[in-house]
Amino acid sequence: MARSISVEQRRWRAQDDARILADAEEIRVDKKRMSSAVREAKNMVTEKQKALNSIKKVAKRTTKKTSRKK
Repeated sequence: MARSISVEQRRWRAQDDARILADAEEIRVDKKRMSSAVREAKNMVTEKQKALNSIKKVAKRTTKKTSRKK
């Protein structure tokens, strides 16, 4: 069941969203900042892909059952 949020929480979230959108707009119009952000986003994708590839390798491994002697 989803928890309802208070009027105060909704207002704070809306204000925070407005600040985030204003920041994003400042970045969009500043060519150097936008270029840097895009470059870093690409680097972040590369790093995430490396991590995912490592997880895939682990997921593909089969577990070997070892028989224990009592």
